[in-house]
Amino acid sequence: MNSNAPIQDSEAATQALKNALAAHQGGQLADAEQRYRNILQQTPTATDALHYLGMVLHQQQKTSDEALLFLGQALTHKPTNATYLANTGSVLIERGKTDRAVELLQRAIDVQPQNVEALLTLGSAYLQLDQPVTAIAPFVKALSLRPGAADILNILGLAHLRAGNNDLAIESLRQAVNADPNHALAHANLGFALSQAGQPDDAAYHFNQSRKLGPTGELYYYLAVEKWKANLASDALTLCLDALAIKPGLLEAHLLIAELYWLSGEIEKSRTHYDLILNHVSSPDVALRAATLISPIPRDAATQAAAKEDIAFNIDYLIDHLPVEQSLRKTYPAFAAPHFFLEDGEDGRSLATALFKFYKHIFPKLLYRAPHLTSAKQFPKLRVGIYAPADALGKSALRAVKNALRSLESTTPIEVWYLTSGSRINISSISGDEHTVLLDDRLEYAREEISALQLDVIGFVDIGNEPLGYFLSFARLATKQVLISGSPLARGVDNFDYRLVFDMIEPLDTTPQRQHELIPLKHFFEQAAPAIVASGRTRADLSLPETGNLYFCPATLSALHPSFDDAISKLLALDPNAYILFFEDATQPAWARLVKQRLTAKGILDSHLARVLFLPQPNQADVLAIHAHSAVVLDPFKVSLGESLALAFVAGTPAVTLPSGLAAGRTGQYYCEIVGIKDCIVDDVETYVTKAVQIANDVTVRNDLATKIAANLSMLFDRADSRAELVDAFRQILDIKDN
Repeated sequence: MNSNAPIQDSEAATQALKNALAAHQGGQLADAEQRYRNILQQTPTATDALHYLGMVLHQQQKTSDEALLFLGQALTHKPTNATYLANTGSVLIERGKTDRAVELLQRAIDVQPQNVEALLTLGSAYLQLDQPVTAIAPFVKALSLRPGAADILNILGLAHLRAGNNDLAIESLRQAVNADPNHALAHANLGFALSQAGQPDDAAYHFNQSRKLGPTGELYYYLAVEKWKANLASDALTLCLDALAIKPGLLEAHLLIAELYWLSGEIEKSRTHYDLILNHVSSPDVALRAATLISPIPRDAATQAAAKEDIAFNIDYLIDHLPVEQSLRKTYPAFAAPHFFLEDGEDGRSLATALFKFYKHIFPKLLYRAPHLTSAKQFPKLRVGIYAPADALGKSALRAVKNALRSLESTTPIEVWYLTSGSRINISSISGDEHTVLLDDRLEYAREEISALQLDVIGFVDIGNEPLGYFLSFARLATKQVLISGSPLARGVDNFDYRLVFDMIEPLDTTPQRQHELIPLKHFFEQAAPAIVASGRTRADLSLPETGNLYFCPATLSALHPSFDDAISKLLALDPNAYILFFEDATQPAWARLVKQRLTAKGILDSHLARVLFLPQPNQADVLAIHAHSAVVLDPFKVSLGESLALAFVAGTPAVTLPSGLAAGRTGQYYCEIVGIKDCIVDDVETYVTKAVQIANDVTVRNDLATKIAANLSMLFDRADSRAELVDAFRQILDIKDN
């Protein structure tokens, strides 16, 4: 039959549609397209022809605008047609318009609650939006309609896995492989879940089963993750490429490859894979990550400066061109960047501000406002909340804040709540009888939990190093909000009423005037004397070189600014007996290799590089012992060791520091001044190196510094003047008048 023949009557029209559908179902897409168009020439409102023309255009990968135009016209005529709604939703997902797809799929299910395919597509859409918790419900509903279906059990298990419900994931995936022992993907997913649960033997069995059944892209991706966790980046990259050879559209593999290339300094290759992801999904998170790529292996200062200018431009471009998101995501790419991304003076500050501007524009739901702020006060006491991430619970800032607020509680009607997040730890061992709330890791729920407390004041401690605290600070959760301490990323957030600044660390004349009020303090946070003693282990016991000068830098490797590489290079050349000690980072194993690559790029000889050692992170008693064995502690540039220096001084080991213009790089200066070793505060890299080498090689100089440290050590700990200052600061914030 001629597909261009005119359609004369309704019977012929019905037959024409049947012929078009037959061609469509038979894979003759071009012929089907022409037949649909011919029907529409005769009857422009023929809804089935409109809908299936849109579908065939999509299947031929023709322009999305035309495909979506015809699909939309069909829905205009029949807005409650479940098939139209579900199919259009599927197309929107593939076109990267997942938020809109969710709306249509939900409408399809409202019309046809038993539509299993729509339920599965809706759940998959939520997975693509990184909302695995929300995805679980439609998968469970689909499973109730098709009990025991292996495919549904598999994807339900995957949703549980991504939601962090590992036990439920294993249960569902075991049911999947029992229902269909030949389900290769379910075996791969189960292997990964078992690996996450610390069951390597069972995991290996299911990985092997998946491989035997016909390896999937997901299997190779999971194996790549295992290699990555084992710090085998090259193997991880190979396996990811194998995954894409099987399943080119596996976005998780593209994402891991992008990160692996980034970590090796291959920025353009990394960006290529981010762009491939963005061709499939509309993700502001991935777009921001691609836009803010900066090499962790910088070539020179000029290249880095140019890269930061590009990043600032790229962020502004995204703000102008990305659509506003109506949902919140769980991935926060700003936290994947190295610390030096934000550490260089005014350009770092402006980038932190640009990130705040980006997030609040693209994700307006971050600008949450607690309901109690618009209603009458219900509690007679002032309610104060202090947020600190789990890894800050034992640090001086939070301890000092607690001491200050305890002093106020004894004389003032206030009620204090301590808020934290992270791994499920035993808070009571740290907080005693205080009100402590372990917040949900999900932002929306955490905000509601805080709002329920109806706080008058909330203070943020040590924020900007983890996502939840940073994004909580975008919301208005109390009448007054205070930045007590935080990373350089936190200084870009313009949602605080007060901010504490320390004269000796961050002089007022170097702090930009923002919307919040600055509260200056002369002294840093009160610090408790370490309740540990050195382990007494020898150099050999600690796997340290038995001879030579030990230069110890117990910094987080990702916080090492590239400018510090020059000091390491010069120190190794100046002192042939030098060994420089770092700790490995178990959570970011690639950074030890990256630091070595950076040093190699500086032209350091292999023989010198062999004297740069990366040690496993030991317990605190052994850290103190390493300090005692070291000749000098190296305080890195831009991001100081901070209160960690106190441990060095307890061991009697001097430190050398080169202050930067920002607070993060000035705490070393504060600690050195307090213990009376101002000679160890230097102005340039050359002096830094010569001072460190002098201390390491001159016993008289080293002993003299150790004597000064011992004489002034008590000035670091349990300072009444520091506590009194902080009490006065909270009096000002809480508007408490002296009696």
